[in-house]
Amino acid sequence: MKKYRYSAVIWLAAVLMAGAKTIYVATDGDDARTGQTDWTNAVLTISNGVAKATAENDLVLVSNGKYGVSAQIDVLKPITVRSWNNGIVDPTNTIINGNASVKGFYISHTGAVVEGFTIINGAVGVQIWDGGTLRNCIVISNVSAGAGGGYICDARVAWWRTVL
Repeated sequence: MKKYRYSAVIWLAAVLMAGAKTIYVATDGDDARTGQTDWTNAVLTISNGVAKATAENDLVLVSNGKYGVSAQIDVLKPITVRSWNNGIVDPTNTIINGNASVKGFYISHTGAVVEGFTIINGAVGVQIWDGGTLRNCIVISNVSAGAGGGYICDARVAWWRTVL
């Protein structure tokens, strides 16, 4: 456990020194907050956290829990959206539920990374268009009337860049 915490501290220090900011998202957050500094300022919705990440290499840390989404989460810039469970990226503890009506994530930037989520019950779980990376995620029980219930990838995106 200490090993993971030590790694997390070093990693966060490197991110902060590079000028990138961290935006915190938690199930007990409030979208009126800034999302910055620490978990006590966390926002409630992932889409709001992504909107607040404005610079290249910004990090959106999403605390463990279940997040119902009413609109797809658009990751259209070179940021990382990552689950965070006491210092560990763990897709089994951070769940995105599309409520059978919306996509979970729409990723459309070569520098965009989405990491460590379970994405369920969406009208398409994840769509990657024009680049991006999906890493260490579980995409399950999503549906679509058309192609790709779980995952849709633009043919221009190399299949090997996306790792589930």
